[in-house]
Amino acid sequence: MNMADVAIALDREKRIQSFEWMDMAAKSSCAHIWSSFLHQPFSVLFPQADFSRNQGELSRNGELYDFLRWDSGNGMVYYLKKHTDVNFLYQSALERVTDGVQIYDKDACLVYLNENSRKISDIPDGLSVRGKHLLDMYDLDESISTVLTCLRTAAPVLNRFDTFKTTTGSGVASVNTAYPIFQNKELAGVVVFEQNLEVIQAQIAWLEKIRAALTDQEEKLPPARFSGYTFNNIIGTSQKIADAINLAKRVAAQNSSVLLVGETGTGKEVFAQSIHRFSLRKDKKFVAINCAAIPDTLIEGVFFGTQKGAFTGSTNSVGLLEEADGGTLFLDELNSMSLSMQSKLLRVIQEGTFRRIGGSQDKKTDIRFISSCNEPPAQLLKNNVLRKDLYYRLSTVTIDLPPLREHPEDIPLLAEDYISAKAYKYAKSIESIGSDVIALFSRYSWPGNVRELHNVLDFALNVVDGPVIGVAHLPRYLQDTQKPQMLSAGEHQEESWLHQDLQYTIDAYESQVLRAVLEYYGGNITRAADSLGLRRQSLQYRMKKYGIIQ
Repeated sequence: MNMADVAIALDREKRIQSFEWMDMAAKSSCAHIWSSFLHQPFSVLFPQADFSRNQGELSRNGELYDFLRWDSGNGMVYYLKKHTDVNFLYQSALERVTDGVQIYDKDACLVYLNENSRKISDIPDGLSVRGKHLLDMYDLDESISTVLTCLRTAAPVLNRFDTFKTTTGSGVASVNTAYPIFQNKELAGVVVFEQNLEVIQAQIAWLEKIRAALTDQEEKLPPARFSGYTFNNIIGTSQKIADAINLAKRVAAQNSSVLLVGETGTGKEVFAQSIHRFSLRKDKKFVAINCAAIPDTLIEGVFFGTQKGAFTGSTNSVGLLEEADGGTLFLDELNSMSLSMQSKLLRVIQEGTFRRIGGSQDKKTDIRFISSCNEPPAQLLKNNVLRKDLYYRLSTVTIDLPPLREHPEDIPLLAEDYISAKAYKYAKSIESIGSDVIALFSRYSWPGNVRELHNVLDFALNVVDGPVIGVAHLPRYLQDTQKPQMLSAGEHQEESWLHQDLQYTIDAYESQVLRAVLEYYGGNITRAADSLGLRRQSLQYRMKKYGIIQ
């Protein structure tokens, strides 16, 4: 968790010089407005700023921010974090409790009650009872009241059976448990948990569901340790998948390099690990590196390792080429590697030797290379993204992995297998996927491929409340794909956005744009972010917000 949402740098005249956002959610909601205050006095953004204080609270448009101020010779920096309404969080949490919950102060005046407590006591929704004394709310015997006994004895009262009437005349029968609340060793109040027959029956029904689910899953627990993928983990019976598996098995026993070509989410690492575990190198290491995830300034050290003294702070560090010696090195998203680094890697492949950064001795290496690209190699070569000589070295055998939209007949099997493998994590008896869901899955284009399918099923497993996964249990963006398309101009149908709030419409449109751009760039986040004029981290935040998995 970030200690601050944003750091605001001020010059000596207390004018805003820059914003450094540490929290992407805060940036998304504030940056476009706050940036208009650059080079203006800080007091314009926060009119009540008191520069004599080093910490405290600042207010803007009714929202509070906790701040710390750090002074320097050139100005000062304010570190701001949006103030959390703790009471709201506490109350929201208590509304989730299935029992009735009431909190009284030391004088037996009501401080809080949740919705379930209102139902148990038959208190109308519009009736304000906060601050009322217990005896003004209920017709009961003081000597046997759970709350009053707890306050009188300053000790817990467990599972006391109470029968009483509310001031409206409703009869209440409940089992109550009360606990005293102390502050600085002084009695401050009491919290009481109520259960009536309806609450208990609902809890019994829920516990029975959990018991049935646990019994059903008892024999389906996964192995204690996942040791990696094999060809058995590749699910599908379509001709395209079968052809890819057969080719991979034929070349696995050889020592030739393999290039896997497929969109993001088509299972390139599953194939890479399967080839390794089907090869003569299966007892040696399989080392994977996502070339897109390592900055250019670090990638050379990651591959070659470093020698102590090569630069300030450097240590003797083993690189991937040493770590994978005798085994397999998987270069995921090879097309994201810089041309300079591609040139250095080519020399290693040709010579079979390398040297640590700062080192003076060559080291031999015996590695089988498996690589992957998420765009067609011909296009990468044409655009000068991939070196031809490196491509020819690493593509002795090229295996094309089809996108999910090209083998939709495998979707039911993929979905059933994933649910079977993951259902043990949830205390639910899930028996099947609805036919309407399978039909929707078959029509959808799946820009995120199998990885997106898994993400959708993870969402469904979290929210499904019965034995069958239905369309209502899918993410909203997927549900929206089966809504009727708007009629063309001139036909009389109201625009769907007329019945949605503005934020929903904006979010839906932004989600569609991001998916289209990511699909166009084959899931390459860096290139998609550049084309949208966003920072990579900002795009990743939006992808997480809209459930876009790459």
